[in-house]
Amino acid sequence: MPGPAGEPGPGRLAVAAGLIACGITAYNIAQVGLRQAVTPAAPQARMNASVRFVIWGTLPLGAAAGGLLGSAVGLRPALWAVAAVALLSVLPLLLTRDIRSLRDFPEGAGD
Repeated sequence: MPGPAGEPGPGRLAVAAGLIACGITAYNIAQVGLRQAVTPAAPQARMNASVRFVIWGTLPLGAAAGGLLGSAVGLRPALWAVAAVALLSVLPLLLTRDIRSLRDFPEGAGD
């Protein structure tokens, strides 16, 4: 059902939000498993704390930057810019040979 002025309605938004949530969940499961598999047991707590600090600690900065960008260029262009940056953020993973060639977890790294 279209929204005002022919824009996508709430049904499409709900489907998109559900797909994003599923993608985030699948990514988190994979990345935590990989981190635990490649990190020796002793520094796992420090590694997890560091990663969580970097990820969760930057959320307020991103929210502030998004608000400033939205105020400067408008909501729709800001959302497109954020979407482009999100898509480009996967490039370092795709271009890292060690990640692309990883087929099995290393033996004994997380023990």
